[in-house]
Amino acid sequence: MTPTLTVADLDAIADRIRAELLPALLAELRPAPQRPRLSRGELADLLGVSVKTIRQRELAGLIPKPARCGRSVSWSRNEIDAWLASGAPRRSAWERARDRTEARL
Repeated sequence: MTPTLTVADLDAIADRIRAELLPALLAELRPAPQRPRLSRGELADLLGVSVKTIRQRELAGLIPKPARCGRSVSWSRNEIDAWLASGAPRRSAWERARDRTEARL
């Protein structure tokens, strides 16, 4: 004899799936939180260039100035996102535009 499922049984199964499995599946689909600071390697990955190219662009004034902590450097993710959104201008042009924007606030 084959067991039959009632509508109530199917509803109970659906409720259990929603309660137990759906949150776990949604958690896997959510992107990982982004770190607020980027290392040279992370910035290189974001821009699709090598770490050596980041160092060269840093010395040439082509990217925003990093924050320094001892021998380590990092960039604000928010600043890099804003810099890229503005067309990735040279550091001097970026700093002037950023300073004008901050002065208006």
